[in-house]
Amino acid sequence: MEVLRLRQKPDDLPDRPRAAGLQPGEEEALMVADVADLPTDLPAPEGVELRAATDEAGLRLAKARGGLRR
Repeated sequence: MEVLRLRQKPDDLPDRPRAAGLQPGEEEALMVADVADLPTDLPAPEGVELRAATDEAGLRLAKARGGLRR
Protein backbone atom coordinates (compact mmCIF):
# COMPACT_ATOMS: atom_id res chain seq x y z
CA MET A 1 0.00 0.00 0.00
CA GLU A 2 1.27 3.43 -0.94
CA VAL A 3 0.76 6.22 1.58
CA LEU A 4 0.93 9.82 0.42
CA ARG A 5 0.86 12.94 2.51
CA LEU A 6 -1.61 15.66 1.56
CA ARG A 7 1.04 17.79 -0.17
CA GLN A 8 2.76 14.89 -1.91
CA LYS A 9 1.81 13.98 -5.44
CA PRO A 10 3.39 11.11 -7.34
CA ASP A 11 4.88 12.12 -10.67
CA ASP A 12 2.63 9.68 -12.53
CA LEU A 13 -0.62 10.83 -10.86
CA PRO A 14 -2.20 12.13 -14.10
CA ASP A 15 -1.39 8.82 -15.85
CA ARG A 16 -2.84 6.50 -13.22
CA PRO A 17 -6.52 6.66 -14.26
CA ARG A 18 -5.62 5.81 -17.87
CA ALA A 19 -3.39 2.97 -16.70
CA ALA A 20 -6.41 1.62 -14.80
CA GLY A 21 -8.44 1.61 -18.02
CA LEU A 22 -10.32 4.88 -17.55
CA GLN A 23 -10.73 7.31 -20.41
CA PRO A 24 -10.97 11.08 -20.02
CA GLY A 25 -14.31 12.70 -20.68
CA GLU A 26 -15.16 16.18 -21.75
CA GLU A 27 -13.42 18.80 -19.63
CA GLU A 28 -15.65 20.81 -17.38
CA ALA A 29 -15.21 23.27 -14.58
CA LEU A 30 -17.20 23.37 -11.40
CA MET A 31 -17.30 25.97 -8.69
CA VAL A 32 -19.31 25.79 -5.50
CA ALA A 33 -19.97 29.00 -3.61
CA ASP A 34 -22.30 30.58 -1.13
CA VAL A 35 -24.15 32.88 -3.49
CA ALA A 36 -25.99 34.89 -0.84
CA ASP A 37 -23.67 37.87 -1.37
CA LEU A 38 -23.39 37.62 -5.16
CA PRO A 39 -25.43 39.77 -7.53
CA THR A 40 -28.37 37.90 -9.02
CA ASP A 41 -29.37 40.41 -11.68
CA LEU A 42 -26.49 39.57 -14.05
CA PRO A 43 -26.80 36.87 -16.71
CA ALA A 44 -24.38 33.95 -16.56
CA PRO A 45 -21.60 34.04 -19.17
CA GLU A 46 -22.14 32.03 -22.34
CA GLY A 47 -21.55 28.34 -21.70
CA VAL A 48 -21.99 28.68 -17.93
CA GLU A 49 -24.89 26.99 -16.20
CA LEU A 50 -25.84 27.93 -12.65
CA ARG A 51 -27.68 25.34 -10.60
CA ALA A 52 -28.90 25.62 -7.05
CA ALA A 53 -28.19 22.58 -4.89
CA THR A 54 -31.20 22.81 -2.62
CA ASP A 55 -31.70 19.17 -1.67
CA GLU A 56 -29.77 15.94 -1.13
CA ALA A 57 -29.91 15.04 -4.83
CA GLY A 58 -28.39 18.39 -5.80
CA LEU A 59 -25.66 18.04 -3.20
CA ARG A 60 -24.88 14.49 -4.38
CA LEU A 61 -24.59 15.76 -7.97
CA ALA A 62 -22.25 18.58 -6.93
CA LYS A 63 -20.15 16.15 -4.92
CA ALA A 64 -20.05 13.63 -7.78
CA ARG A 65 -18.73 16.36 -10.07
CA GLY A 66 -16.00 17.24 -7.60
CA GLY A 67 -17.50 20.43 -6.26
CA LEU A 68 -17.85 19.66 -2.57
CA ARG A 69 -14.94 19.11 -0.26
CA ARG A 70 -14.97 18.93 3.51
